[in-house]
Amino acid sequence: MDNEICGEDVECINVGTSSGKKCGRREKKNTTWSEAGDEYLADILIEQINLGRKDGTGWTTEGWREIKRKMKEKYSSECVKDKIRNRLRTIKQHYNHIKTLMGLSGFGWDDATKRVTASDQVWDDYIKAHPDYDYYRGRSVVNYEKFAIIYGDSIADGRDVLLTNQRPPHPMEAPQANIHDVVGESSSSDKMDEAVSEAPRVKKRSTGSSRRNVQDESKSDYELAHAIKDINTTLIYLADKMAQSEPSQADIVAAIEELDLDLTSEVRALRLLKDPQVASQFLTFSTKDRRHAWLMTELSGSI
Repeated sequence: MDNEICGEDVECINVGTSSGKKCGRREKKNTTWSEAGDEYLADILIEQINLGRKDGTGWTTEGWREIKRKMKEKYSSECVKDKIRNRLRTIKQHYNHIKTLMGLSGFGWDDATKRVTASDQVWDDYIKAHPDYDYYRGRSVVNYEKFAIIYGDSIADGRDVLLTNQRPPHPMEAPQANIHDVVGESSSSDKMDEAVSEAPRVKKRSTGSSRRNVQDESKSDYELAHAIKDINTTLIYLADKMAQSEPSQADIVAAIEELDLDLTSEVRALRLLKDPQVASQFLTFSTKDRRHAWLMTELSGSI
């Protein structure tokens, strides 16, 4: 059996010592975990999610019992539930940190290497203000996608989970504008533009100074109207791009039908996936099993 279950030092309980100390005596010790241990744990957790043993408050008693049994069976360790809890706290912290980085301008995700990416300058500036994040520079997090399935949207700030090949939009890249409102504003700006350009010039006697003031004001109004028109044109373009990127209802229904859910779960899934952003996240998963696991997590949290 395997004796090592993780690739970094984490604090947990010392159990099964040769001196005869009983299971449960709390003694600090550093236990080494490996990526293989993380992956095995993640697979067990996802399996329990698929079996409906995780609800809005956490794992069910039956779920924890099965998780503990399988980990003990593979790693031959007593009181493994405490070790699992400790490890999950560490993984949850890493997940939060990666999600934070990927929500910032300048950071991305390389799905091939399973790493957070950024230029050296971006890393240097951010680490200067947040030294703890140097841990993720150049480090692969191979099980990130699996733990995204496990944690769903219950991590950190309560927002939707970010999947491995998604980049959160920068506020200026995806304005939340109603396309009909934008079109209406565009029409108004066109009329303003026409009014400014076609307005008759009234001749009147004035001093040289006042004539210059009138010309400056007219030029300023004209430039302002054009600036408003340009902004609205940009908003219309971005709104169109957002609409084009939304998944079709047919794709969503087909993906749900592949999961062989009961009728009640199908109805709840369709309600959940009415949100285009949530639907996009669901379709991002490339395999049927991962879509099913993610969907079960989301549905259990929405009860």
